Amino acid sequence: MMTKEGFDFSKAKRGPILPQTGRTRITIGLFDDVLMAFRNRAWRLARAIRA
Repeated sequence: MMTKEGFDFSKAKRGPILPQTGRTRITIGLFDDVLMAFRNRAWRLARAIRA
């Protein structure tokens, strides 16, 4: 398969070139109030560190 720019992707493979080791990507759904609580906690902690 050639693109109009002349690149040949016929032997291309999907995904990362180098595999990631030691980390796994996940997707989770959180309730808005749970997320807000964690954001507030992180904000207060960062504020205490800066003070």
